[in-house]
Amino acid sequence: MSVLQQTRAFETVLIIDDLSDDNSFEIIEGYCHDRPGWLCKKGTEHRGVVELCNLALRELDTEYVAFLAADDILDPQYHGQMADLIRAFPGQALYSCRANLIGPNREARGLMRSPVPAWRDTALSPGQAQKFLLAEDSWIIGNAAIYNRTRALELGGFNRDLRSFADGYLSRGLAVTFGAGFTPKILVSWRRESGGFAGSDAGDAAGYAGILERTSQTICQDRREERMAFPKGYETRWRARSAFWQLVFYRNADAASLDRVLQSLFPKIGKFERLVLRYLLKAGRMGWLAGRSYLFLRIRPFDILSRLRQIVAVSVRRPG
Repeated sequence: MSVLQQTRAFETVLIIDDLSDDNSFEIIEGYCHDRPGWLCKKGTEHRGVVELCNLALRELDTEYVAFLAADDILDPQYHGQMADLIRAFPGQALYSCRANLIGPNREARGLMRSPVPAWRDTALSPGQAQKFLLAEDSWIIGNAAIYNRTRALELGGFNRDLRSFADGYLSRGLAVTFGAGFTPKILVSWRRESGGFAGSDAGDAAGYAGILERTSQTICQDRREERMAFPKGYETRWRARSAFWQLVFYRNADAASLDRVLQSLFPKIGKFERLVLRYLLKAGRMGWLAGRSYLFLRIRPFDILSRLRQIVAVSVRRPG
């Protein structure tokens, strides 16, 4: 357990058993028994991941809280480095770092792709966060984030209707409303599996289309009611970007399934375009690249300049 391997120990650790039907709670009690600051709680009903996170926000009395799932692994320096970031930039609503991807047996699968707002430790003002979201989208990875507990509760906690995107939504809302700290250090690893919460949602195109719709509506509502300071038009950009990236989960789908996926995720694309896209996406590696490129230009024209800047930046940084 990576929590136990921290060079700077956590002051408080809360482990919640979601009404398991095995001996999980007894194992949890064993971990908590001789460790000051470790708390264990057994649920009286099955709540699910999102509601357990909300329960933790309410139960704890710490200033900051991070959430660790079974598929997350922390670098031994995680707590110490993030505590240093908080001391350097106090008062932010959220702090985050970058993350690696790993396989089922912890084999390395490379860096998790996400925008980088700065190549040094920094804090983004609400205005800077709004501008970056529009230009690049979120740099915040859910399992690599530390939340200001009071601010998170002020915004209503995690929205269970958004399912596996609940953490992504709250983290964005905190950043654009109150500001956020960031370090480019890689301090977390995520074992992304198809059977996990995020993987299960991503594998259900029709269900994920529902998440896209609910999230877009929630962004508009929270901005209109001045609960969260999302920039105008962000919901359109977020939806297009999210749908585009979900397509990678269906690379090996058969033609009929791929057609249903395209129809669910990209409802504004016509029947003939879907036919062409389906042909390209099933025509080997080059066809896949051609289909994705066409789709990018079709639904994300606002990101063309940003993508060109990223390519130039990577080319410049590589030699050093």
